[in-house]
Amino acid sequence: MGYNRIVTTEKWEQVNKENKLIMEDYLTECRSQKKKESTIFQYTNDLKILMVYILENCGNRPITELGRKDFRRLMLWMSDELEASSARCNRLMSCCRSLLTYLENDDDTDYDKNQARSIKGLEKDPVREIVFLDAETCDKLYNYFMEHEMYRDATLFALGLESSGRKGELS
Repeated sequence: MGYNRIVTTEKWEQVNKENKLIMEDYLTECRSQKKKESTIFQYTNDLKILMVYILENCGNRPITELGRKDFRRLMLWMSDELEASSARCNRLMSCCRSLLTYLENDDDTDYDKNQARSIKGLEKDPVREIVFLDAETCDKLYNYFMEHEMYRDATLFALGLESSGRKGELS
């Protein structure tokens, strides 16, 4: 299952109400700090994934009751089971650490030690090599589309080619 299909309406309804309140309070804090809407959108998605993970794998306990091992298992779940990239795993954990740091500093919350802080991020994945198609291959593909009256494909191919011609974006 891809990590973008983790949060469903049914699962979200089952998430611990305390965790939902903590999440909303943190997102309100982010808004008050004038963080960009795109950042808040990403935080919302990452935190929802985290809360559903807690629901399914940690007995739906409040996030403040999770320990270091729980967060280590979260990283393994993201990287091994969901096959998320290192960058994606690290972003989710960064969001989690930020939320818990907020709770450490919040006077209304009895939370003393950010248990996720000690979990190291994953090493970056090697950067994928960018391969460009040669002019002869591009001509052959374009001509093939035109000869077979695949005008939409020919147009999209030509637009993609003009925008950079990277193989991964044209195939």
